[in-house]
Amino acid sequence: MRWRDIAAEDFTWSDCWAVISNLPYDDPLMRAINGKDWFWYNPMFDVATGIYDGISQLVAVVSRRHGIKKSEVPKPVPRPWDKKQESEVLKVKPSKIEDLRKLLGWDK
Repeated sequence: MRWRDIAAEDFTWSDCWAVISNLPYDDPLMRAINGKDWFWYNPMFDVATGIYDGISQLVAVVSRRHGIKKSEVPKPVPRPWDKKQESEVLKVKPSKIEDLRKLLGWDK
């Protein structure tokens, strides 16, 4: 597949997806798509960060083995794909049946 094939009649959306999904992590297009987190997609970056997390937890536990609290152990470095999605919770007071019937027009 070449750049000149993009304008060809037989170039499909699946061809476009194949090109984009197989780009290297440091390609300019991947940097534009992933924004400021592009470097996390280096195959070795997550491994190196995992080693850092493990060593920092090990040092914290070994240096203060007696009486260490879970809150004193360092937390792992958050990855971009580990971000939790926050959901909005609606707090509604329950209504009485009589009020609902009046609202719906069932009590006349």
